[in-house]
Amino acid sequence: MENKRLDSAALAAGISPSYINAHGKPQSIGAETKRRLLAAMHGTTTGPQAVVPNVKVYTAG
Repeated sequence: MENKRLDSAALAAGISPSYINAHGKPQSIGAETKRRLLAAMHGTTTGPQAVVPNVKVYTAG
């Protein structure tokens, strides 16, 4: 059950369950990596107010 919760939390945070490695083969993300990524991301967001607002770029001319 812990793995399902971890997978769900990781997916909700935008952490992909797998990737294609340098040799072109699928590689899954380990549970410890997901835990560390979630822990690192936890301190950076506190909800919707932490989201960066849209950026407008203006050019002269």
